[in-house]
Amino acid sequence: MTLSKKTKSELIAEVKKLQRKIESVQKKKSNEPPVTLADLKGSTWESFFKNSLNRIIVIDKTGRILDINKVERRIKKENIVGKKVYDFVDKAAVKGMKLAIDNVFKTAKSQ
Repeated sequence: MTLSKKTKSELIAEVKKLQRKIESVQKKKSNEPPVTLADLKGSTWESFFKNSLNRIIVIDKTGRILDINKVERRIKKENIVGKKVYDFVDKAAVKGMKLAIDNVFKTAKSQ
């Protein structure tokens, strides 16, 4: 039956069915555990991360550095991972950086 030939009650029933399906998918997503760095081992992401020409820093919502793909020769990776990104920027930039990080985590979109 095409959309134009459906009755009002049939359309309402179809909308309700779709709403239940959406709620079901959203519930499944919210019950999934978050992806961890360990989950990405051996993935395309890991290859990209390790081989990128750019420095990539993985942080959590609080600004804590979880991983970094490149460090200067004189610096040990272990001395960076676990610290806050704010420890490595000028104090005047911290407020703007925190707002940007909060926004990225809220919208799931890069700046």
